[in-house]
Amino acid sequence: MTAAAKHLTPVTLELGGKSPCFVDKDSDLELAARRIAWGKCVNAGQTLFGDDPHVSGRFAHIVNEHHYERLLSIFNSQLSSVSITADVVQVGDPNKHDLFFPFAAFKVHGNAADGFESVARENPAMRDENFGPILPIVEVERVEDGIDFSSSAQRVSSRPTPLALYVFSGNPSSKFVRTILDRTNSGGVCVNDTLMHLAGELAFVLSSFELSGSQPALPGLPFGGVGPSGMGRYRGKHGFDAFSHDRAVLVRSQSRLVEAAMKLRYAPYTDRRTDLVKWLVFGIRNTELSWFGRVVTRYWWSVLKSTVVAAAYVAVGVTIGRRLA
Repeated sequence: MTAAAKHLTPVTLELGGKSPCFVDKDSDLELAARRIAWGKCVNAGQTLFGDDPHVSGRFAHIVNEHHYERLLSIFNSQLSSVSITADVVQVGDPNKHDLFFPFAAFKVHGNAADGFESVARENPAMRDENFGPILPIVEVERVEDGIDFSSSAQRVSSRPTPLALYVFSGNPSSKFVRTILDRTNSGGVCVNDTLMHLAGELAFVLSSFELSGSQPALPGLPFGGVGPSGMGRYRGKHGFDAFSHDRAVLVRSQSRLVEAAMKLRYAPYTDRRTDLVKWLVFGIRNTELSWFGRVVTRYWWSVLKSTVVAAAYVAVGVTIGRRLA
């Protein structure tokens, strides 16, 4: 951005942030868990192949040792804070040699009485963007508590607006979903799935098919963040608009009729011309006009203005038509 600012060059940025996911009690929990885990692991290469994930090229590994150690530190911090084994689920074992880190989910302890902001600040998994296959889970009594916790986590991580927000509910039109959409802000939202709002045309086809026409199949959902999570939009026509410049081009004719109607713009700006412009543009009556002028101003100024504009358009159209012919 610094380099671009020197030349006043606009930029489109896709940044990051902690993307909250809300799951309602009436959701299909098995389906929600599967889709959430997929969204969390898709970039970690979790596939349905039976290869050894430590050595297989079909499973993505952590990019370098620094980030592997960072993820391991976050995970180990949760092991030291839980009271029962069931609070942690890890699919496989980490392998430093191969930089392989399996999917891990755990419950973050805390509730509204503890103060959500302090919980978010003290827990490493909630304080920073994990950027790995680690899924913290927070259990709350009310949707408002979940929103409050999400807001606290965003404030602590200095990323007030997430790049994406996910909601799971058995009824996509429920009060649960509406409350979250009304009280939160994010770059994008995906209801009853994760990451699929990035799929553009495919996502809309699937959504329209599942909801039986309740949502129009409009392709090209825009993707981008808000504030610290990014700026600008791209994908589909939004991408074309973002990376191009809409240049306004106005072509005028040389018609004498049009010029006669527009000569009021030229100096000198006499009182008569000023009054006439006020009349044509704003419909302002001037008591110094004659009785005929006052009558026309009161009853026919809008009609006359429309007539002048229509005549100008006709003249321009005729001129352009002759040129094209």
